[in-house]
Amino acid sequence: KTMSEEFIRARTKEQKEIRMSAVMEVTDAQFHKMPYQSITLSTIARDLGSSRANLYRYVKTKEEIFLQLYLQKEKACIQEMQSLEDIVPCDPALFGAKMAEIFFHHLDFIHYQSILAQIIEQNVSLEALTAFKKQVREDRAPVYALLKKQCPSLSQKQIQQMFLTFLYESSGLYAHTQASPLTIKAMELAGFTNQNDSFTDMLAEFITMCMQHYRPFHHKENSHD
Repeated sequence: KTMSEEFIRARTKEQKEIRMSAVMEVTDAQFHKMPYQSITLSTIARDLGSSRANLYRYVKTKEEIFLQLYLQKEKACIQEMQSLEDIVPCDPALFGAKMAEIFFHHLDFIHYQSILAQIIEQNVSLEALTAFKKQVREDRAPVYALLKKQCPSLSQKQIQQMFLTFLYESSGLYAHTQASPLTIKAMELAGFTNQNDSFTDMLAEFITMCMQHYRPFHHKENSHD
C-alpha cells in the first residue's frame, strides 16, 4: 500500500493518531531545513507521498500542525524540568543554571516558541486555538508547581508570568545566539563585540536575577512570614 492509500484508509482513532504523528514528523523535518514560509500543506503532503486533499482529513492549515508540534516539544521540556523537584527550593544561582541547561537541551522547543504568537497562532480557528491554550495550561501545571516550590511567596499569576518571562527571554536569546554567519559578520563590521555570547550563561544570569528580584529563597528565617 502507498502512503496515500494508508492516509485514505485511516478510520479508527488510533489510525488517525498514527497518521497525524507522521504528518508532524515530516513537518518538523521540513522546519529544520526550510524557511517557515516555504512550508505548505502541499510540501508536507509531497514528503508524505500523499496529496493535499488527503492531508485535509487531518488538518486545515499548517499552523494546526505547528501547534501540535509546539505542545509535543514543550511537554518534553517540562518533563525534564520536573527532575528539579528534588533540589528546590535552592539557591537562585543554582536554580537559574539548572533551568538554563534544560532550556538549552530543548532549543528545538525554543525555536517553535519564537514564532508562536506572531506567526503560528495567526492562521488558526478560534476553536483550534482555544483547545491549544487549554492544553498548554494543563501541560504547564508541573512547572508552575516547581516554581511555586522555589518561590512560595508568589501568587499563581506571578508564577505564570515568571514562566512566560523565561520563555520570552529564551526566544530572544535563541535569535541572538543562533544568528546566521551573515548577521554575525555584519555585527562584527558594525563594531559589536559580543558575538560569542552563550545562550546558557546569559539565560542562567537572567533567571537568577528574576529569582533574586522576587526574593523567593529566604532559607528558614522567613519561613513564618
